[in-house]
Amino acid sequence: MRPGLWLVTVCICATLAACSAQTVEEEDLGSFLPEDTAQGESDTYINYGTEDWSTLCKPDEVSKDYHWLFVGAQLYKNTTEHPVKGEPMVGIRIEFRDLCDDVFHEGITGEDGTYGFQLKIDDPGFDGYFQYSEEGGPLFRSFDKRFGGFVQVNKIRMFDGLLFDSPLVIVGQNNNLGFLQGTVYNLVDEKTVPGVVITATTNGQPNGDIGYLADDLPIPNMALTETKGQGVFFVVNAQPGQIVIHAVLPDGRTFDRPAKVWAVNSNPSKTITQVGLPVYPDYDGAVTPDW
Repeated sequence: MRPGLWLVTVCICATLAACSAQTVEEEDLGSFLPEDTAQGESDTYINYGTEDWSTLCKPDEVSKDYHWLFVGAQLYKNTTEHPVKGEPMVGIRIEFRDLCDDVFHEGITGEDGTYGFQLKIDDPGFDGYFQYSEEGGPLFRSFDKRFGGFVQVNKIRMFDGLLFDSPLVIVGQNNNLGFLQGTVYNLVDEKTVPGVVITATTNGQPNGDIGYLADDLPIPNMALTETKGQGVFFVVNAQPGQIVIHAVLPDGRTFDRPAKVWAVNSNPSKTITQVGLPVYPDYDGAVTPDW
């Protein structure tokens, strides 16, 4: 699954595959090399409710101690004909943006749906997202890991209009508000994580209604209280702007992911926010997650 010598693969928002009743093949999820600290740990000094989020953006200049980060992306499209594995997307313009919404790089995917580049970066890096769309299709803005380390290769998914529109109708989405869908997954083997409770806040206050993807019927269910087998959650009718996704794992550990959400009608095409929330197994042995 990994193209060439790419060492690390992130499955950003596997919710797209969740639109099918089929089960995602494990090899389709790729793999991820663990780091020294857990997702969110390096960000705990930031109060997302009050701090200027420009602290999470790409600096204008890097120090003389910079290193090179390789950033790669592979775009797949889930369709009604290929809802799980998807098809490589060729010739798609992809923008790499920081949390200040500034474009720091852009490119066009090749014949295998991939694109990659090198970036000068300081430790610990910065945060941001990918923006991409297909002519006549929705605009996607996808958040996952912050831009840091030495290699970051991202497997990104989008889906066609039918798979995009159906969840919005089911949950009664207001087009003037934001719709966010995300997946909690194990950073080491990329298996999705069930039993996670999600909350979403802006300035410390709840923002949007939380739903989850059911196992028996692959549609958003606003009556569920935690992630099920595919680890998928939804934030429905969220006020556009800054948002923090807060996850409580079955073993009690918590992880935060800062992101932004835009109104569904904020562009000529519909806009969707995607969040991948990678978490680590508990290596300390206090509680062993069932994954």
